[in-house]
Amino acid sequence: MKIKGLTLASAILAASLSFAQVTASFVADTVCFGSITSLISTSSTTVGSITNYNWDLNGNGQFNNAIGSSINFQFDNAGIYTVGLQVITDLSDTAETIMNVLVNDRPSANFNATTVCDGNSTLFLNTSFIP
Repeated sequence: MKIKGLTLASAILAASLSFAQVTASFVADTVCFGSITSLISTSSTTVGSITNYNWDLNGNGQFNNAIGSSINFQFDNAGIYTVGLQVITDLSDTAETIMNVLVNDRPSANFNATTVCDGNSTLFLNTSFIP
């Protein structure tokens, strides 16, 4: 049986492919400034396979800063960054997602101590903080 020039098997395959669902998603480490952030795709597709992973690391809406299902990236400063991932399947289906990634300031470790004579206890006061 032929449907508009397709065999029945081809028509069924074409119909099933039109219902393919591609989902773009990823997870990211929350790190301190100066550390490398790992970005790992958790994307999926119901038909075919994902062949391209394109990243937007500067929040400009262009997915051209890095490629790969997982990447490591060091942001320039502490703050909240808008990161995007675009995935493309072998059937040319695409999906995109955008997520905020947090890079914390480095903590400032510090303390004060009382001056005492040898043999007496010293009191240490934690004055550390996260800017």
